[in-house]
Amino acid sequence: MRILRKGPLRSPRSSPQALERKALAEVRAVEKRGDQALGREGQVGRAPLQVEPSSLRRAFNRLTPRNRAALEAACRHLGALARRELASLREFDLRPTQGLTVFHRRVPLGRVGLLVPPGRVSPLLQIAIPAAVAGVPERALCAAPGPDGTIDENLLAAAYMCEIKEIYAVGGARAVAALAYGTATIRPVQRILGSGDLSVRLAKRAVASHLSVDEGDFPTELLVLADDTASAELVAADLLAQAELDSEADCALVTTSEAVAHRVQAELRLRAKALSPDDPARGPISRARVLVASDMQSAVAHVNDYAPQRLSLQVVRPDDLVGSLRGYGALFVGAQSPACLAEYVGGGRAAPSGGPGRGQGVLDLASLRPPVVALQVDPSAYLRLSRVAATLADLDGRRHARRAMDIRVFKPAQGR
Repeated sequence: MRILRKGPLRSPRSSPQALERKALAEVRAVEKRGDQALGREGQVGRAPLQVEPSSLRRAFNRLTPRNRAALEAACRHLGALARRELASLREFDLRPTQGLTVFHRRVPLGRVGLLVPPGRVSPLLQIAIPAAVAGVPERALCAAPGPDGTIDENLLAAAYMCEIKEIYAVGGARAVAALAYGTATIRPVQRILGSGDLSVRLAKRAVASHLSVDEGDFPTELLVLADDTASAELVAADLLAQAELDSEADCALVTTSEAVAHRVQAELRLRAKALSPDDPARGPISRARVLVASDMQSAVAHVNDYAPQRLSLQVVRPDDLVGSLRGYGALFVGAQSPACLAEYVGGGRAAPSGGPGRGQGVLDLASLRPPVVALQVDPSAYLRLSRVAATLADLDGRRHARRAMDIRVFKPAQGR
């Protein structure tokens, strides 16, 4: 962990050109060749591309009582949050003037695609449960298979609990392209939710002009803001927990204490020595850094400039700082509120990182139930209202619109 004395804390990153070319080539191959680009005749390895629904039930039945209870608790927490959010999406009828009614409604998307990192259950719950509560009738999950061509059984069990009926054994950029463009086996979706590795992120950018994607899908981040009361052991543990999520994860600490900075640095060095060569946390931890600020006001300014995906407050009075913090995706208040706990039981959602994701907010039900407006004009009020509209059409130079309104004055529509 490098110790910095001044900002900026965020350093620019670029994607390897070879990986960009590979991801784009996979997207284009699926767009052109469909199932053939996913595997021969709809096969990935020797396993079918589509997972049989009965496999989900069997995986659920094989859960241990402890695992089932934990998954059920997480589903309850996430479901409660989603239902409360759904209740806040108000619909209304408005009569701005006599004879005119405007209906404002929230209509769920018809079909969404779900992406999850290999073998990870909590990211699936975070996107599948809101989509179900929002009323999206079709939810298609793509998950990368293992070497034998099958999907992790815990993931299948979680999908069963989320009432997902479509699962395809395909991951990475090819999954993004299949959901975006459709194949003979996988029908296209209206929106893609979820995250993955860098190739998934690059593929989502490539298809973004074709359908809606969650633009907040960037490398995961955790920034800890700590004062001289913070525990170096807890801070280091939180940074390591974040580092194992993503090989591109960004882990950082801002502190007002030189002593805390050195203690965390020493703790991470000690923990890094014990990591196995293939531990996913090795890369992110090697890039971790700590910025020592002169005072808390300066520390808050650095945090707001960084605008992290996840922000952990490990200070003596965290509530005093909440009102001055900006730009974060998710906030964890106090040392006993670790980000990793919220992933599972806190009703957490996929949150964008700062930087390119700044200000986009977490996945919400509003994006799954977009607003629509309907308008109805009372025939008795048409003449009065059309005069106003026709005058404005004249100002816009729209003579065809003017005629479309005028013709109804002389040839009113017949009631049906």
